[in-house]
Amino acid sequence: MFGRVGSAELVVTVSLLLAVGVVMALSTTMAESPSLLANTQFLKQLTWLCLSLAALGLVAFIPAAWLRRAAFPLLLVAGAGLVAVLVPGLGSTVNGASRWFRFHGLSVQPSELAKLALVLGLARWLGEKEERPRSLLAGYLPALCVTGLMALLILKEPDFGTACLVGLIGVVMMFIAGVRVAYLLPTVLAALPALWFLVSRSEYRMHRMLAFMDPWAYPDSIGFHVIQSLIALGSGGVYGVGLGQGQQKLSFLFEADTDFVFAVIGEELGYLGALLVIGLFVVLIWELFRIAERASNRFGFLAACGVGTWLGMQALVHIGVVSKALPTKGIPLPFISCGGSSLLAAMVAVGVVLSIAREAAARGGAAPREAP
Repeated sequence: MFGRVGSAELVVTVSLLLAVGVVMALSTTMAESPSLLANTQFLKQLTWLCLSLAALGLVAFIPAAWLRRAAFPLLLVAGAGLVAVLVPGLGSTVNGASRWFRFHGLSVQPSELAKLALVLGLARWLGEKEERPRSLLAGYLPALCVTGLMALLILKEPDFGTACLVGLIGVVMMFIAGVRVAYLLPTVLAALPALWFLVSRSEYRMHRMLAFMDPWAYPDSIGFHVIQSLIALGSGGVYGVGLGQGQQKLSFLFEADTDFVFAVIGEELGYLGALLVIGLFVVLIWELFRIAERASNRFGFLAACGVGTWLGMQALVHIGVVSKALPTKGIPLPFISCGGSSLLAAMVAVGVVLSIAREAAARGGAAPREAP
């Protein structure tokens, strides 16, 4: 239906991840109500899933050339959303963070749209002319400014983890596009002390750093969530305790349906289930980059690489946080964590890649990636 340049494999992989997501959404929210029809959180997630599937189908059949033309307007819309969410009365503030718009019980997080907009915007800017990425003034600096502005607006919410993720996506896309390492390396090195300054000046960020280094020194306070996540992963053993039978999600795991859903997978499905999910993400990223390799122009190549970078890094960060390989940060696991904005953005991104694959198939597969 979508053409034969890796799209069938991509659809199957995403479908399997969505199936895991539905099962884990039910498992992590079942304590809300013994009746499925009364489980409002699960039903809300199913609603978002239906909307996301419809959005994927729609975007997949939009010509890639149209998506390319929409890249800059979408970037402006995303930027406006990041500004508007900070305006009192427009954005919704929870625990001191202004990250959401709320409409009749549904919440939308503009930073999720910003990831997609950044990927498409950089793909168009850096892909229009083959020599542009190698230019400091005409290529690198505009891309850096857009990436930096997006990250700063997200940081203002505040959302330190997502801001860092957006910055990394931008840097990796610039590297793939051909921006000189002589431009990128000093920027990255200059960013490191700035990031440490932001961490050291924030009490809750320093607490997360201390909990990361030695959570057992603070078992009843800042290290509690990290320890409970490790207990959940370890208690599942090889085969897990069984779907719905996990105990950590009931009273111990913080945001078990979103930020720590991989810990629930480890407890209920065991090491085998966790490895299966990791394997699905490896296949997902492989297929996204395989479609990128066969894209018919530089925009398609960079957009597919950007989507692969975004989803791969986000999954890596989530799993790293849950397993204490990275400091604690609320990053959802793509396609699996509950949360409408994250699911919708990821599904639209996959729709973009399917559109690129369909265009490549129509042109005979691995055509040269000339500038559009």
